[in-house]
Amino acid sequence: MFLNVDIQNLAISENFSLENISFTADQGDIISLIGPSGSGKSSLLKAILGVYSFNGELAIDGRTVNDLPIEKRNIGIIFQDFALFPHLNTMDNIFVANKDKKRLDEVSTMLEISHLLKHYPHQLSGGEKQRVAIARSLMVRPELILFDEPFSSLDNHLKDKLRKDLKALLKKIKMTAIFVVHDLDDAFYLSDYIAVMKDGELVEFNICEKIISSRDKQTCEFLDVGTVLPKKVSEYIGLGKEKKQYVRYHEIILENSTDGQFELIEKIDLGKYFFYQLKFQDDYFELYSSRVISTKKLELKLIEI
Repeated sequence: MFLNVDIQNLAISENFSLENISFTADQGDIISLIGPSGSGKSSLLKAILGVYSFNGELAIDGRTVNDLPIEKRNIGIIFQDFALFPHLNTMDNIFVANKDKKRLDEVSTMLEISHLLKHYPHQLSGGEKQRVAIARSLMVRPELILFDEPFSSLDNHLKDKLRKDLKALLKKIKMTAIFVVHDLDDAFYLSDYIAVMKDGELVEFNICEKIISSRDKQTCEFLDVGTVLPKKVSEYIGLGKEKKQYVRYHEIILENSTDGQFELIEKIDLGKYFFYQLKFQDDYFELYSSRVISTKKLELKLIEI
């Protein structure tokens, strides 16, 4: 494996620590860290970068680096606002990392920004700023690049384009990358692997297809792809008799039925799908579905488990 992250214990503060975080990746893999606010995503990124020391191991291409200072780890980082100096032109912004003219020629050609070397940040588009920031990181020939919420301040149209261009670029140069993202669309579009975090621990690490179909309760709750059904509802649809049963939305089918056993309390059209509040006997519960319900009564069935 090209990248091996193993953090056994890292106390960030008196009340928060990273524990039992372990995953591996091949060269050129893209990993996204997702999870609720305060779950430890940015702390993990900082630990990998070298801001924190920890018990465990961080190895890149067989080289253990967790005892090395930041400048010797050969890791680049791209911040949310790209951190370009407004009084410096593109070339001087890139030279902040390394004043190697030959390397500048290489990375500016690779990223197609040679014609922008005399431009200042205010003269650059969002995509151009992003490429300049990446060029600066590439000047030190990193083996790993970290991205800290690179799309969070962008509008959807620009974000879609930058996301597409960035993934193509990282794959082209076979750069291993770790992203911290809040938008799940970013994570699933960019990534080969997704790491789900909660309360400083790694809940699940897997390829995108496995994460989106996961039955882990914490993963499902964060992705908002399922719900806990009341016991009576679970029994009625054949899910089981346990007190709390978690079911994914795609496993449930809603059907219009004038004599159905479920009552429609509220319906909200959210564009891609509908929010429903339903009542079954004395229990109220909520779920999301792409099915269009037009009757006050309906039936709910389990189609897969």
